[in-house]
Amino acid sequence: MNRKNITGKENGETRRRKRKRKRRRLNELGRKKRGRIKDIDDALREELGEMGIRSGKELVVQSKQPFNGPITITIGHSTTSLSQDHARRIYVATDDE
Repeated sequence: MNRKNITGKENGETRRRKRKRKRRRLNELGRKKRGRIKDIDDALREELGEMGIRSGKELVVQSKQPFNGPITITIGHSTTSLSQDHARRIYVATDDE
């Protein structure tokens, strides 16, 4: 027999909920959106790693230029621009809205 505690939850249920994260391409993020890098295309991994862009790092999209222009991101204390092609090959996890 399962008993409910004061919060109305059955024994064994946790009180904390995990945040749902959604995996998207970097170029799909809007301005001022945050994400955590989950995966980078193999062909770019070394090149971007030298720029400090690697899996596990948090980033913020600062600006997106129109007509397939560059995307400016901030990682830590560094700000850099990436082409749309590069941004399309970086996968990030974001909080569901």
